[in-house]
Amino acid sequence: MSNKIITIPLENIDFSTPGKRLRYAIKNILAMNDEDFAISIGKSQNYISYICNDKRPLLDKIAAEIEFSHHISGLWLTKGKGHPEVNVASEESSETVEKMKKRDFLWNKISNDKVEEMFISFYKNVPPEMRNLVYQMIQAISKNK
Repeated sequence: MSNKIITIPLENIDFSTPGKRLRYAIKNILAMNDEDFAISIGKSQNYISYICNDKRPLLDKIAAEIEFSHHISGLWLTKGKGHPEVNVASEESSETVEKMKKRDFLWNKISNDKVEEMFISFYKNVPPEMRNLVYQMIQAISKNK
């Protein structure tokens, strides 16, 4: 019996969720199994399977780790935008990695300045209907810098 290579046109592949995009990247771009892939990013095989089966979300932080270690676009994984593979020759970080750097910087600043508890208690005291307004104000301030 001979081995046959079956090719499926990209138009027929379901890329509708981050889990499905991750599954495609692991199997078809990286040619890895879940266990080897999980080890490569320091996660468990079960955790990766949950993401691929859409039982857990693909967090930006994990997408950034995947982009850093395997050059698969975090933006493509999380949002389905752009091209799956990151240009390795490019010196610039992608949008996902940049977003994670800003988030980590902000979180470290909050933690180091000992205002973490104050920030959390403030947010808890804000009525749920006002939280979106607070979020929009933070976004507006951050865009001005």
